[in-house]
Amino acid sequence: MRACAAFVLLLAGLASASEVTLAPDRMLEIGGKRTFVIGLYEYPQDDAILDAVAKAGFNLIHASANQADLDRLHQRGLFAWINTGDAIDLGKDGSKSDAPLRDMAAAWGSHPALLVWEVPDEALWNCWLSAYAEPLPLLERVDVFQKRAAERCAGLVAGYKALKKLDSHHPVWMNHAALNSIEDLAAFNNAADIVGCDEYPVLPYPTPIVDVSRGLLNLVGTCTTRMQIAAPGKPVWMVLQGTGWTDFDGLFGPKDPSGQRPDFHESRFMAYDVIVRGARGILYWGTHYTPKDSQLWRDLLRVASELSALQPVLSAPDAAVVPTTKASAAILPVDEAVHALGKNVDGRIWWLVVNEYPIPVSCTLSGLDVLDGQSYTDSASGVQAVIQNGAMSLEIPAYGVLVLEPRASGSGPVARPES
Repeated sequence: MRACAAFVLLLAGLASASEVTLAPDRMLEIGGKRTFVIGLYEYPQDDAILDAVAKAGFNLIHASANQADLDRLHQRGLFAWINTGDAIDLGKDGSKSDAPLRDMAAAWGSHPALLVWEVPDEALWNCWLSAYAEPLPLLERVDVFQKRAAERCAGLVAGYKALKKLDSHHPVWMNHAALNSIEDLAAFNNAADIVGCDEYPVLPYPTPIVDVSRGLLNLVGTCTTRMQIAAPGKPVWMVLQGTGWTDFDGLFGPKDPSGQRPDFHESRFMAYDVIVRGARGILYWGTHYTPKDSQLWRDLLRVASELSALQPVLSAPDAAVVPTTKASAAILPVDEAVHALGKNVDGRIWWLVVNEYPIPVSCTLSGLDVLDGQSYTDSASGVQAVIQNGAMSLEIPAYGVLVLEPRASGSGPVARPES
């Protein structure tokens, strides 16, 4: 009787819920409006902090399943995601009761702040962690992992299908750790509409003899591509570093305020790196450990503010023009260092370009014949460039980002919208 009543309430409530859909190009749409997601795992209890988060341009916050939290976000124009916990795991044969899932969908599915549901965090990775902790020989632990992963996957897929029947208005999001196999990731991704992983490459301390503790920032881009391979056609939202590894007691020992945190340049690079690699959203984890008077917190608000100001660009369709990149550092060819993404904003092509190497590079983007004569400016650096003979030459600093806006007064034509 309880489940039946909850289902009736759900059907009545969903009529007023915002329609959240995924466009064919994997961009989120809220009531038909394309939206690039800028999210935060932390739910700030302090009103001043939450107001600062909203002002900076964050649009999605992790919230508990309660009325007060959702109302508080809605009052500020913010959306929420709710983790279903194990309610969405219906067991290896799908026979576990879905009553908790029905109750959850009935209670919160119609709330105007709800944007997406989330399955348990790093569900696949936790199957490995639990198996690894068993006092067994390694090969036996692998067998335990495979069994647990198969059972967990079956339960989540069954729960996902049940939730989509209960609430077709909100997508389901799944966050992974980065290190599982593509095959296992792909199986689990059947239980979600949106996928991604967390990657925090700024290490806690400088490493001897050669310091590489800040030299692997491009891992976030590599992981973005990896997640897309494991979930063809589905949006990827990447979880980025919002803290230092030593801001909390854990893997690297006791909390140590002297440990390293990402600086503004690094945080900005990582955001644009995943975007250029195809991410349709960014979420920051760890800020609940980060002091709100710290430079890192101010930097993250600054990055969010920049991304929010570029919302019309980031949420725009990708340009049909895909350039060929040729790059060099000194006399060494490093073509794989540079990645570029065109965005079609009302018929005008913007370019987002990143250098994934920790050294400056010279780069040429070619194959741009349809844009010949168009001039561009990066407002942050003042860099200007013109497409001549179908190519555009650029100098990009180490872990550099260029946001190239087409100049309306340029000497060449402006591209027309793609059909």
